[in-house]
Amino acid sequence: MGSRKEPVYFQSFLKNTGSRPITLMFVTKGIDFLEGYIQGSRLQFLPQIGTVQPLCKRIYPTNFLIYTFTLEPGKTNRLFLRVKENNYKLSLSPFYLFEKTAGQQFISKQTLYQHLYVGGMMLMLCFGIALMLLFRSSLYFLYSACVSTSLMVMLMQNEYYYYWTSAIPEIVYNKDVFGILVVSIAICYFFFTKEFLKINKPSDQFWLKIGYVLIAILLILLITTYIADLRLFELRAVFYPFLDGLFLVTLLFAVKSFRRKYKPAWLFAFATVPVIVIGFIESLSNWHQIASSQLFNAYYVGTLWEMFLLTLGIAYRFYLDQLQLLRVKETQYRVEMQTRHEERERMARDLHDKMGALLSAIRLNVGLLKKMSSENMKDVFDQTDQMLLLASEECRNIAHNIYPAALLQLGLLEMITEMYGQIESPKFTIHSEGFEKDRLETVMEVTLYSIIQETINNIFKHAEAKEVTIQLTWYKKQINLIIEDDGRGFEPSLVKKRGMGLQSMKRRVAIMNGKMEIDSKPGRGTIILVKINYSGGRTSRFLS
Repeated sequence: MGSRKEPVYFQSFLKNTGSRPITLMFVTKGIDFLEGYIQGSRLQFLPQIGTVQPLCKRIYPTNFLIYTFTLEPGKTNRLFLRVKENNYKLSLSPFYLFEKTAGQQFISKQTLYQHLYVGGMMLMLCFGIALMLLFRSSLYFLYSACVSTSLMVMLMQNEYYYYWTSAIPEIVYNKDVFGILVVSIAICYFFFTKEFLKINKPSDQFWLKIGYVLIAILLILLITTYIADLRLFELRAVFYPFLDGLFLVTLLFAVKSFRRKYKPAWLFAFATVPVIVIGFIESLSNWHQIASSQLFNAYYVGTLWEMFLLTLGIAYRFYLDQLQLLRVKETQYRVEMQTRHEERERMARDLHDKMGALLSAIRLNVGLLKKMSSENMKDVFDQTDQMLLLASEECRNIAHNIYPAALLQLGLLEMITEMYGQIESPKFTIHSEGFEKDRLETVMEVTLYSIIQETINNIFKHAEAKEVTIQLTWYKKQINLIIEDDGRGFEPSLVKKRGMGLQSMKRRVAIMNGKMEIDSKPGRGTIILVKINYSGGRTSRFLS
């Protein structure tokens, strides 16, 4: 029927074919202004009702518009209605005519459905708030924002505010509040989709920027209408293209997630598509005759379905994240066990190759001493003494490699300065930042020391370097270690499988929640970068 300022008139003829009077109930919804009369044996004027009238002044405290009237037996009566819609296009709303008892049952049933919707959304909102407080994640904050804004639309449209007050602000009465809520839902849902579907890869950046531009345009339009004191609801057609564009970007993110075989994307699609379809139909309200009340009823069912599935999706996503965390911990445990096994193997080799040979030689010398005369024993004694001294030195070296006592006493920075600071070929340069007052935890210092020692040993063996730079920085919750040399360099891909030392270093870094990168080419030296996220405590250098 189009958008018009003046009222529209309807009439219908009703006849009571019974033998006694009957009381009927006329029920409709989604109309701002309604009044009329029943013309029969006598004229019955129907009171003015609509959204401008508080619930306490209506026959039933409901957002349905209700007339009750009596039809005399055997008489034909004319029902005459004067209808006005201030905001939405006036479409043929569903008009129901019941016998009074059946009408009351209809109202009770519809009210129950509304309360179930509100109760369900409130439960999901409490669920989202609990997750937000427990895990401090933006995903749960955005989920709660989507639930709360969707719930607000339903409460406003069904006039729940009349349960608390009759002093309704102009922005609610003229329905401009719906424009603000719908824009808020679209923005919250965009960011929720980004977090829920993990849209953060480089290939996603273009469409993310498109989404940010659409959001910026919507916010500018909102601010402009407020500053210019314009009717937001009357200008809603200006917002629809940008809202639809934002929803299309959201669907595109779901398609990307399908291609990446991200399982929660299926739940997201089943949840989102019905509501987006309803939103598209609503945006075309000037080209169809679907009543706004029917669209809103479909929207309520759609959002309840959507939020229920998204709640399942969040629970399923949480399960997948926990499962992945368990797998990471299992992998770290295996890596740690492998590293310990390699350490034991190295210790066994050292003991067998060095200590075993020395002890065997000492044993032979002791056997010779038994057979020799006293005047020939001095040289063998001296030789045996030197072997014992060498064995003692090897034991100290092995113990030093396992857990260097000097490291515990001096700390990582002073330890590497003492070990490499005086060497002239290659020339070592050591820089540090953040280690001046405090020390790391022992496990972290031993790990970094082992990585530095393994790297320097490789430089001594293979690099033929003239200069080596060691940089250690500790800022807030991140430790960076850079070891750079100007030696021969190598091709990392060629030693990826054969370089057991490098693999051992990477495993150590992974155990400490870090990453290790190698930048090297034959003829231009090597750079090893280690980044470790460190949230451990600090130990005073002066108390260690």
